[in-house]
Amino acid sequence: SLPKGRVDQKQKQKQKQKQKQKQKQKQKPKQKPKQQPKRGG
Repeated sequence: SLPKGRVDQKQKQKQKQKQKQKQKQKQKPKQKPKQQPKRGG
C-alpha cells in the first residue's frame, strides 16, 4: 500500500496544475480556437 503522503502530494500537484490552467485561460484573451493538436495529441 502506498504511503498517504505520496498520494496527497500527487493530488495537490493535480490541483495546482488545474489552478494554473484556469489562470492561464483567464489571462489569455479569446483567440482562434485551438485546431492544431500539440505533440501529436
